[in-house]
Amino acid sequence: EMKVDLSLELWEAVIVAIDNDLNDFRDCGTEGSPELDIRYGKMLQARGEILCEKQYVEHHLKIVKGINDVKV
Repeated sequence: EMKVDLSLELWEAVIVAIDNDLNDFRDCGTEGSPELDIRYGKMLQARGEILCEKQYVEHHLKIVKGINDVKV
């Protein structure tokens, strides 16, 4: 498993890029090709994992921001 440390803006950019690839993929169709179906499935899985990681980052940033707000 690979961990990547990105800002929230970069997380958003990654998700947009994957969404664009998935849309192109869907528009072209897999024409029943198992290899393409597997690739599409892996892209969907990666997108889900990235969204989970982004939510984790957002959650921890809110906690840190809350702690900093309390210190002020």
